[in-house]
Amino acid sequence: MVLGLFGDPVKRKEKQIQKHLKNLKQPYAQPEIRRESMEALLKMEDIDSLKALLERFSYNCDGNISDESEKKDLIAELVKKGDKSIIPLKEYIAKSEKIVHASEALKQIIGDSAFREFIIQVLQKFDPDDHASAARKIQIISLIAEMKEPELAKYLYPFSRDFHDDVRFITIEAIEKIADKEAKSFLLPIITSDEASIRVQLRAAQALFQLKLDVRELKNNMSEIVAKEFVIDSKGKFQKRV
Repeated sequence: MVLGLFGDPVKRKEKQIQKHLKNLKQPYAQPEIRRESMEALLKMEDIDSLKALLERFSYNCDGNISDESEKKDLIAELVKKGDKSIIPLKEYIAKSEKIVHASEALKQIIGDSAFREFIIQVLQKFDPDDHASAARKIQIISLIAEMKEPELAKYLYPFSRDFHDDVRFITIEAIEKIADKEAKSFLLPIITSDEASIRVQLRAAQALFQLKLDVRELKNNMSEIVAKEFVIDSKGKFQKRV
């Protein structure tokens, strides 16, 4: 009889979540509307409502100030919930293309070491030959680059041969930022490869130049495009042509 009068409480809650999720994903709505829905979802305190909340990180709304303010406030609320937020955050990061804010929330909850381990696990699930997940790979590789830990470079090297040009480019950029001493053995073949694009070859040459690595074995073995931009000096290092 109670169900007849008030409906299934589970379905009613699902309907409420969907209503607030719709408000949350309105980039041109008034900030107050999104915030009201954020607060309502936070009060529900279950995994489904938290999963819905995380969709706020998936887009940028009209107005940079309010957009960033909402996201920072959401990070703070997720951190307050502690362990309850971990599973939804991990699931979101593993499947989404915009993960910077969710990653910050997760890192604050579980700490740098556990976060690093998790991100490496996510990266290792990707196949360099899978072109469909390029955007997600770029996000994860960029996060690892920001850690600036040379021992993490070994997890990036397979993606220097990725199917997607943008992934290869961002991987080389990350390797340069991490400044791993083993980078040379992975960057040199890119410059001598026939299948690497001009853009990727030049980015690899730029990384070798920035890292000041010995490249004398390239003396007679680099493409005309790279040779037009770089010259090998008497110490075996790349220098930019004037």
